[in-house]
Amino acid sequence: MEPRLLIIDQRNETAKNLVRHLPREFSAVIALSLPEGKERLARTPYDIAIIDINTALQAESDLLPLIQHTPTDTKITLLTDLHMEQYLHLLHRWGIYNVLAKAPTYDTHELSRMVIHLLDPMQAFGLHRYLAPGCEILIATIQDRREKKRVIEQIMSDFTTLDHTAHDLHDVRLLLEETINNALYHGFQDHAGQKKYHPPTFVALESHETITIEYGSDDRSFGFTVTDIGGLLTPNVIIEKLRRQVTLEGLLDESGRGIYISHALADKFIVNIERQKRTQTVVIFFARQINPYKSLHIHYVE
Repeated sequence: MEPRLLIIDQRNETAKNLVRHLPREFSAVIALSLPEGKERLARTPYDIAIIDINTALQAESDLLPLIQHTPTDTKITLLTDLHMEQYLHLLHRWGIYNVLAKAPTYDTHELSRMVIHLLDPMQAFGLHRYLAPGCEILIATIQDRREKKRVIEQIMSDFTTLDHTAHDLHDVRLLLEETINNALYHGFQDHAGQKKYHPPTFVALESHETITIEYGSDDRSFGFTVTDIGGLLTPNVIIEKLRRQVTLEGLLDESGRGIYISHALADKFIVNIERQKRTQTVVIFFARQINPYKSLHIHYVE
């Protein structure tokens, strides 16, 4: 069955531009106000509701009832301008964890992937979802400090051979190290429910524990995933850590820096969480351009 999308945007032309770039097999309807959107959601089942931030801000009193009365099967995404960071406190308040950045043009394939992953978050796991079909994806695992260093050096050595010029590889290395540290810090707990590992003092995981890294490239992009076996992060925690870093409240926080710089420096930053099973961070860099239209996607599977 074709996905049904409701786009709630007071600017008809902006909504139409998004609709023009959707795959043809998708069905999309435009509502020009929150009350109209709420009415349509009450009458017709939609798979996804995409809500424009300016439309939401002009009638926030209408937004919360809309969110509260939207069927749980309907996924909500916010459509924002380039500076989505200024709305992080609203994402937390509204309980919205997926953001699509407005752009003059959209990649139809990317929009299709976004919809598929929203409707079935399990399909968001795996680096192969974000690179071209058939490209080689390499896998490494980390269980101790020595392996951590060796794996980072191997990945960076492989990335050095790529004909990709848009990003400084020092930034790529920084994100790789921070993402691994983030998995160490958030991915494991002791019997008392406390953080089990701290990156500066980390020596080794227990024998049944592991961190898995996938990495690879295609003609347009390269990147990696880092996966722990805890699944302990939540969307609220991620949004709050991003917010605290953006507002500088979190300068002295023990964690959160890795999440923030990954979102700031990568062209795509996705977090996939299967509750109490695994958390996977996906970091993608475009080969020959910097992406100014940064979205945010946090997929959560209970």
